[in-house]
Amino acid sequence: MNLEDIKEKLDQAINKFMEKDEYLLNADVNERSMTHKLAEKLQDEFENYYVDCEYNKNCGTSNDTKRIGFLENEIKKIDHLKDKTITDKEFYEVSVYPDIIVHKRGCSEDNLLIIEVKKSNRQISEQNYDIHKVKKYTSDKYNDGLDYEFGAFVVFDLDKLTKDISWYKEGEEIISNKIKRL
Repeated sequence: MNLEDIKEKLDQAINKFMEKDEYLLNADVNERSMTHKLAEKLQDEFENYYVDCEYNKNCGTSNDTKRIGFLENEIKKIDHLKDKTITDKEFYEVSVYPDIIVHKRGCSEDNLLIIEVKKSNRQISEQNYDIHKVKKYTSDKYNDGLDYEFGAFVVFDLDKLTKDISWYKEGEEIISNKIKRL
């Protein structure tokens, strides 16, 4: 599946989310409530894939938790991670729970898309951490086996009811669609 198809499917899912569940944005509910409903809409768009929220297993095994690596200089920039790290001599590892993934369960050969969602009223450090996760999920630099083809970082502006979507591939931002009207 190419990026244009994936972008269109995400846009359609967000539009459906807004039509049916705009209340969740207006009420400023927990992010998980929003991502759950968005994932339901995404499942309709990605019929040949599973769409899961907070999926923490790598390749579906019970003892293989998804982890991403951080270099020491990267971890210093993310204060709230210092107590969650495990040192591995070369870098730190953190267990991660992506907001939404589109994948084939039980394997890492067809990990299509990771989506992180934030509300615009969240701290910049939280947004930067999610961007960092998306970059790591789409990069094979640490050979962590996650290997997602594409990543999307979606920010919902609660005041203006707009969205900002940045797209990632191979650990780099490839498209930044700043503030689109919903």
